[in-house]
Amino acid sequence: MSKRLIIIIIVALISAASLYLVLNQLMGASNLEILDVDFKLSLENYRLCRSIELLVKNKGDANLTISSVRIDGKDVHLWILRGGYIPPRSTATILVFYPWKSGGKYSIEIVSDSGSAKVEEAAPSLDKIGFIVNNRRTIDWHGILSFEVEFSDGECKPYCLEIVDENGVKATSQMWGILTYDSGYVRYAVISFIAHIPKESSKTYYLVPVDKEVRGVSDKINVFENNDSILVSNGELTVKFNLTDRFHGSIDYFGSQNKGINFAEIFKPPQATLSELYFFHGFLDSVFDSNGKMFAIIMKTDVTVESKGPLFAVVKRTWKLRDLGMAYDFYAIPENGTYILYNFLVDIEKPMGLGALAGEGEYTIYNPAGMGSFAIAHLAVKNATFFLTLGGEIYAPLYPGMDIYADQPMAACIDHETGVFIQLLANDPQNPVGYWHISKQKFPWHIWGGDKPNPSTSEIGGYEYAKDLIFIAGVHKYMLCYSGQQSDPWRSGGLVIQPGTYSWLFEVYAAIKEDVLTAMKREYNMYYSNLEIEVKV
Repeated sequence: MSKRLIIIIIVALISAASLYLVLNQLMGASNLEILDVDFKLSLENYRLCRSIELLVKNKGDANLTISSVRIDGKDVHLWILRGGYIPPRSTATILVFYPWKSGGKYSIEIVSDSGSAKVEEAAPSLDKIGFIVNNRRTIDWHGILSFEVEFSDGECKPYCLEIVDENGVKATSQMWGILTYDSGYVRYAVISFIAHIPKESSKTYYLVPVDKEVRGVSDKINVFENNDSILVSNGELTVKFNLTDRFHGSIDYFGSQNKGINFAEIFKPPQATLSELYFFHGFLDSVFDSNGKMFAIIMKTDVTVESKGPLFAVVKRTWKLRDLGMAYDFYAIPENGTYILYNFLVDIEKPMGLGALAGEGEYTIYNPAGMGSFAIAHLAVKNATFFLTLGGEIYAPLYPGMDIYADQPMAACIDHETGVFIQLLANDPQNPVGYWHISKQKFPWHIWGGDKPNPSTSEIGGYEYAKDLIFIAGVHKYMLCYSGQQSDPWRSGGLVIQPGTYSWLFEVYAAIKEDVLTAMKREYNMYYSNLEIEVKV
């Protein structure tokens, strides 16, 4: 066979293959196939999630990348594909977080770089949703359980929900932290109720939507409101939200008036302007940076009392994320006890890029407490001197601080009988808090020589107003700041938060004249070690 003939044959084969691929694309052929659809209702710690699990197959001979997921013709950004792509001739699972409705019918489409696949599926009908609570202890368990719940549109109206146990007995309950759809129905809420589970046994509690509002006012919680502040006190704990001087509801009192303990202080130097680069805050706030910092003190903010019982008095703070969406802080103070629950939600309308901004040198001014410009639950504790873990380890890192896994609580202590700790109860599945970033210092003034920053940056004069504060900040799982005292190449990266709603739930506890480690173990065991909870449908 001549060389010329061989070349002609090779060219013909290549042309035929190319023509086949072009015709496949023109005819809508796809290497993507949806094998199975599973509507799921799951419990992740104290967060009730609705999702759609899609088993898909790549029928082709090249890697396949998913570009979008659509439900009823609309792009859904809240989905996860482990590994980022599907290898040739392989199957994979795509988990789509979506508030599907009981019995609802959905058109689901997946778009890839090798075609698309589409199915029509109906969600299962739910009679009712319940929590099976198993008490592992040899003594009875009695307390308040709180769950973040995402509802489908039309499922439940604000406050129109009862909690009923397996025997038909109603539990004292409260819906709070409410975010609604445009229709007025509940989209997100925290559901809290009093549970009593006998030793070494279980009990099921059901969520029952009703027509009338289930609301109440506690006579054990005092709420005082005026133009300057909102003060909430249950006799053991006092929390004050400062409304003056553009503090926008920042907490400047968190402690016991009877025992003369206040862990809170607002950081906002009087000579500083709102155009400065750093982060003003009170005792407990959150912060983002996307082409400029975003936090409550500098944003358009509204502060209200959402409810006064029956279990919690709840203060709500709403603030804008510029043109990117809205942020919501909910602070729930109980009838008794020295803790609060902090629920933080963001409703993102446009992609929000987050640069790490943990730079060195002149960039340190962008980097409050060493955690860059992303903190979900930034806790600033006055007069504390060291940090304490659940295992009893003590840390006292200077700026830029260090990161410790957030799967257990972290305390900032004045001494071993006086301190504040924070623990994560419900994590967002797509943008999870992964680390506690801890630091005894805010900004590197100790490097720059006291109160004067590098001449090439703004003179912000904040040393005197930050030297008595130490910090715990919840940091994104995929944005590690520092490992030990060694700088990680963190500032070279970043992430983008896609449009959607994201939420986190924390407990913040004040240990006042009690052993901090003992209190921390008790609270952790109460939520985790002592109980096993699963969802029932």
